[in-house]
Amino acid sequence: MKGTRDVQVIPWQGEEQIVVATDASGGVGEKAKDHVHVPYEVVSYYAARVALLECMSVGATPFTFLVQNFSGDEPYQKMIDGINRALGEANQAQATIAGSTESNMVLEQSCLGVTVIGRVHQSALKIGITPKDAGIALLGKPLVGEEVVSQEKDVFPLKQFDELLQEEGVYEIIPVGSKGVKYELEVLAATNEWNTLQVPVNGNVDLTKSSGPATSLLITFDGTMEALLKAKYSSWWTTLASKIST
Repeated sequence: MKGTRDVQVIPWQGEEQIVVATDASGGVGEKAKDHVHVPYEVVSYYAARVALLECMSVGATPFTFLVQNFSGDEPYQKMIDGINRALGEANQAQATIAGSTESNMVLEQSCLGVTVIGRVHQSALKIGITPKDAGIALLGKPLVGEEVVSQEKDVFPLKQFDELLQEEGVYEIIPVGSKGVKYELEVLAATNEWNTLQVPVNGNVDLTKSSGPATSLLITFDGTMEALLKAKYSSWWTTLASKIST
């Protein structure tokens, strides 16, 4: 079993590997004591988004979704609806869904956990494959809490993610989570076995801010493709480095 990035990569049959990714949400939902009040469909959509991005970004195809619902029986179907929306936008509607609800105890705040399981051929695994002359860009803006809803236009769309995965000039994609861009850059350096990673700081990017439900993504790309990629994803694109310095 190999732990890399925010996923587990587990050897399976022959050269096929299983990829497991997960996400959790707490204090966000429709209960009176939640910190952020949004419909449960939105809560589950964004939780599913995180897990899907993590799984798919390393080249895996999701085949099943597991749901851990601690918000009561009534919201369960709403949460499933949100997950189905995410699966549809990610072109992964084939994935099955199974789940469980804590119905013996009533919690005062909403809580949800999701796990996605996918499979990938070893040769297609997209971890640690970035050459040292690649560029780095941030797609989307780090957002958290109410910002995710109020600044939705700055969230990199899940609908575009499958297309991004197919881009010939993109080497790796790393969803940015609660630890921020700087942390994910350190992960990128570690998985590519670079001693250091010096990235010119873009004054428009807060490198330590939480990116909530993976509202932004780091990508490494072929520098000769920068103009083309930037034009295609201009609504969300911020160049961090046209060439990596290690």
